[in-house]
Parts: sequence; C-alpha cells; structure tokens
Amino acid sequence: MDQMGQGAKQALPLIVKADVQGSQEALAQSLLKLSTDEVKVQIVHAAVGGISESDINLAIASKAVIVGFNVARRRRARGSSPRATASTSATTTSSTTRSTRSRRR
Repeated sequence: MDQMGQGAKQALPLIVKADVQGSQEALAQSLLKLSTDEVKVQIVHAAVGGISESDINLAIASKAVIVGFNVARRRRARGSSPRATASTSATTTSSTTRSTRSRRR
C-alpha cells in the first residue's frame, strides 16, 4: 500500500494453464494487454496441462492468481489446505462444466 501513494504501479501476477499450446499463448498475450497505467499484469508461469500442486505452491509463494482454460485441477492439487483451496477456488473450466453435464444425463 505504501507504493500506491508513491505512484508506483501495482503488479497482478498470473499463472496461466491451458489445454493446448496455442490457447496458452493466446491467453497469455491477451492477459498482458490488460495492463494499465495503475496495474501491470505479470505472467509468472504459463504452461499446458492440468493445474498441479506445484502450480498452487507457486501461486501461494508468488501471490499469483491461477487462470485455467479448459483444464482441471489434478487430484493431488485438490488438497485440503485452506490456502490451496482459496488459490484455486476461482478457477473454472469449460471441460469441467461439460463433464458435469454429461454425468447428469
């Protein structure tokens, strides 16, 4: 908060996970364009694949937000740690939604 008074930019660290390389690259580039004069979007890590326990640990350590596109959390990443749950609770995916709908039918 002290930096805000001094006119310094705030950083928004992000971890990007996607189902395929092309989606990951496009998503990362689009998120970088959201930077403003007040907030700088910073990609801490970008990769293809599910959200793993190491991604959650990196998010906690770097105070980053995980953005997942068409991916799911891996079983080990669904630990009971409240910090891990809070870090990944906002991550939603279209593949998870589709698989939930197909199970209901």
